[in-house]
Amino acid sequence: MHVLRLFISGMTPSSRKAIENVKRICQEQLPGCHELEIVDIYQQPQLAQEAQIVAVPTLVKLLPLPSRKMIGDMSQTGRVLHWLGLQARTASQRSHQELLAEVEELSRRLAETEEVLQAIQGGGVDALVVPREQGEQIFTLQGAEHPYRVLVENMNEGAATLAPDGTIVYCNRCLADMLQLPLEKLIGSPLKSHVASADYPIFAARLEEFAGESPKEEISLVTGEGNQLPVLFSCGAVELSAGPGASVVLTDISARKQTEQTILRLNRIYAVLSAINHAIVHTNDREAIFREFCRVAVQLGGFRLAWVGVVNKGTGSVDVAAASGETGYLDGIRISAKRGPEGMGPTSLAIREGIHYVCNDFHNEDNVHPWHRRAHVHGLYASASIAVKQNQEVIGALSLYAGETDFFDSQQVELLKELGSDISFALDNIHQEVVRRETEEALQKETVERLRAVEELSQNQRLLFQQNRQAALGEMIGNIAHQWRQPLNSLGLLVQQASLFCQMGEATQEFLDANSKKSMDLIYHMSRTIDDFGNFFKPDKEKVDFKVREVVEKTLFLLEGSLDGQQIGVEIKGKGDPVVNGYPNEFCQVLLNILFNARDALTVREIASPLVTISIGSKKGKTVLSIADNAGGIPDDIIGKVFDPYFTTKGPQAGTGVGLFMSKNIIEKNMGGLLTVRNFKEGAEFRIEI
Repeated sequence: MHVLRLFISGMTPSSRKAIENVKRICQEQLPGCHELEIVDIYQQPQLAQEAQIVAVPTLVKLLPLPSRKMIGDMSQTGRVLHWLGLQARTASQRSHQELLAEVEELSRRLAETEEVLQAIQGGGVDALVVPREQGEQIFTLQGAEHPYRVLVENMNEGAATLAPDGTIVYCNRCLADMLQLPLEKLIGSPLKSHVASADYPIFAARLEEFAGESPKEEISLVTGEGNQLPVLFSCGAVELSAGPGASVVLTDISARKQTEQTILRLNRIYAVLSAINHAIVHTNDREAIFREFCRVAVQLGGFRLAWVGVVNKGTGSVDVAAASGETGYLDGIRISAKRGPEGMGPTSLAIREGIHYVCNDFHNEDNVHPWHRRAHVHGLYASASIAVKQNQEVIGALSLYAGETDFFDSQQVELLKELGSDISFALDNIHQEVVRRETEEALQKETVERLRAVEELSQNQRLLFQQNRQAALGEMIGNIAHQWRQPLNSLGLLVQQASLFCQMGEATQEFLDANSKKSMDLIYHMSRTIDDFGNFFKPDKEKVDFKVREVVEKTLFLLEGSLDGQQIGVEIKGKGDPVVNGYPNEFCQVLLNILFNARDALTVREIASPLVTISIGSKKGKTVLSIADNAGGIPDDIIGKVFDPYFTTKGPQAGTGVGLFMSKNIIEKNMGGLLTVRNFKEGAEFRIEI
């Protein structure tokens, strides 16, 4: 048995598989060689010296063609692994223990051999020294430049050398990884077989033009799993022993394409967000916002279908409020917000959960099985649904459909969630605006009703004033009669006296003049009385300053006959004469109402010595006027009601119950004062503060 001794300059991890290929080549070319021994000249330099091994990387002595081709196929990485020589020796018979030791040694050598083979396959072999009968021969691989091969093998791009017929005679491991194929399958195969059919014309045209400068072209390769891989393709000329070849570089741009696609999608969604925010600012109609969302999602966002579903609270169904794009998908569709077969889709789940739901493989997810056929017909392969809320209550969902699987990534989902939040915020504002308008309309209606009620109240108050004045009119007529009775009697006597003196012949000029003067004085007194009573019924147009004592005396003059007739005494206390700004006639009306009540109480209770005391003074900068009687006071159970409208204890024939009510309104509302009542030991006291 012959043993081949393989000299190497350093072991690399890629050598194992390469050694297997070398072993196979050597056995084919050197019959009788059954064992391969590996010698590292760095570890065993004496063996290399004994064999007189010298590295000659530029020496080219090739094996016969089949072996040369196979060794060339194995030179992939360009790592430097110098094959310095092979020596043969004959193995003698050994004992059992020697054989066991030999097996152990062979196992060790096998492990080393695997590393060497991998180095050969990876391009780590530059030269091979083989001992033969005619002498040792050193074989080097064509183009085996160490720096160049290290550079190519460590590139991030796929690199290949093509024969004139387009066959791959060399490629680096990066290209194999890109195509997901082993190096052994790539070597010897035409590169065009790995190019997508649609891009083959571009690939072929560039190969024909590579003699000059060739710009990079974007094409797609087909991987071992049948997927398309986008790459940038460039090539240049290279001289091979068999003729002009091509050096090809292929750059994987799938990550860049994915990034570009992601940026494009994000930009589209940003455009949708911008358009929706613009619509939110310029409209306050919910349906208009829904329609605008669907329109811009399809036109600006590039989605195949966009629709808005609103929950029908009565039936639980999700009704289409707006849609754009492949709306045929929605024809006759039945979606429910309740659990069940019709409520398991993305839209229903988003509504029930109140968040969002993404389906990136619409045709393979079980929960959307009822809609698979519809989606396929309309080219819908991925969907995203976002819940829409109004006042924190889910009212529906926004649904978007794309024409490719795995369309929605986390960034897009976040933007879609923001879109749902913006529309929900807009719906809240619209709802609040509707509520505000309804509230304003209700308030306006209520205000009109209140104004009408106030007007009616004002009319009623004017009527009450009128009724109160008319009630006082009866009293005034009696007072006028009382005031005129004595002057009329005196006037009658003067007329009779003048007639008698004429009959007696004693009607001298002096008598007539004196009689005439007395008559005129009586007539003037009666005329002034008419003016006083007339002024009482004339309403005041504006506030004026007036003296309180003067109004009190005027009021007592108007009531003189009424009080004298009931033998009611009146006493005025106070030395000052304060001035008040207000309405003197209305103030007189208040005094009349209070004095009428005092007169009636004194008369009904038949007080032996009826007396009304009027006190005038000032306290803390305010004018204080009190009217007290000695009629025994007002019962406690009704004293709190004396100022209520239509409250009276006199009966319908004796009073209307509006006098004190109107008096309080005049003092407190018209003149800014205060009117109160209290009982003291002798009777009741009404107190006015202005």
